[in-house]
Amino acid sequence: MKIYLDTSVIIPMLLGENTDSRHRDSKRLLEKIANGKLKGYISLYSFSELINYIEEHFDENLTHEVFRESMVELLSYPLNILKYPDRNELSFFRRKFTISDSSDVLHVVLDLKSECKVIVTYDTHFQEVKDVIGVNMPEEVKRKV
Repeated sequence: MKIYLDTSVIIPMLLGENTDSRHRDSKRLLEKIANGKLKGYISLYSFSELINYIEEHFDENLTHEVFRESMVELLSYPLNILKYPDRNELSFFRRKFTISDSSDVLHVVLDLKSECKVIVTYDTHFQEVKDVIGVNMPEEVKRKV
C-alpha cells in the first residue's frame, strides 16, 4: 500500500523519542516501510517544515546539527521523495479540494499526484479533505497492514 507521510508524523518519529507519545507509533510505521510492507512517500516540502520546527524548538547553536542528524535518519528509510508540483499540476489538483490550512495544500496535492492510498498524519486539518484522499493516523495504518 502506498502512503504519504505528513510532517506531523515525521517530526515525532525523528525528534520525539523522549518527549512525544506519538514517537512509538510513527517509528513502527517507518519500520513497516523499511520491511517492505508499505511504500512510503514524503515531499521536499517536509524538509522545509522539519528545519522550521527545529529552528523553533532547539537552541540556535544546535539547529544545523539536529537537522543533519534528522535527515540522515530519515533518509536511511526507503522513502520515495516527491518534488514540488509544477504550476499546472498544482492548479489541476488544487481544484479538487478545499482545506483551511494553506500550509497543507502541497501535501494534499502531492498525495493526489502520487496516487497514494492514504495520507498519514496527526494534523486534524486533513479531515477536511477525507472525501478526496484517505486520512489516517499511524496506528490506524498499522492495523490495516
